[in-house]
Amino acid sequence: MKGLTAPQMKARAESPNRQDRRGHILVVDDDPMSSKLIDLNLREAGYSVTCAEDAVAAGHRIVERLPDLVIADFKMPYMNGVDFIAALRADSSIPDLPVIFMTSIANRPEIAGRTFGFPLLVKPLSVNELLLTVAAQLHARQD
Repeated sequence: MKGLTAPQMKARAESPNRQDRRGHILVVDDDPMSSKLIDLNLREAGYSVTCAEDAVAAGHRIVERLPDLVIADFKMPYMNGVDFIAALRADSSIPDLPVIFMTSIANRPEIAGRTFGFPLLVKPLSVNELLLTVAAQLHARQD
């Protein structure tokens, strides 16, 4: 994969309120309450967060500011989380990003084995499990 595009580098450099010491996370979830809770917990842990309600909005957010990590729900309108990440990985202008998938227990069999080796968290999420998984994924990216 290639590096950041010029607009992405510029946006990253000019980004206000950068908390990049911990990382910038894109949360893609069509459930507003779930998205809000994840956002709140990640911000309290010192991460900067952008939220999107579906894959289309997430694509726009990625163009605006490339995240360090994507947390994607499996079941969403237009495109499920696995297909969204597959589309990102197929785009050579976007570097490989670490991902955390999340799903409900009912959807788990549908997504099992399709997560590109990335973690799969089951809703409702445990805050500790979320934060530990986020830290591990960001740390693995730095290695």
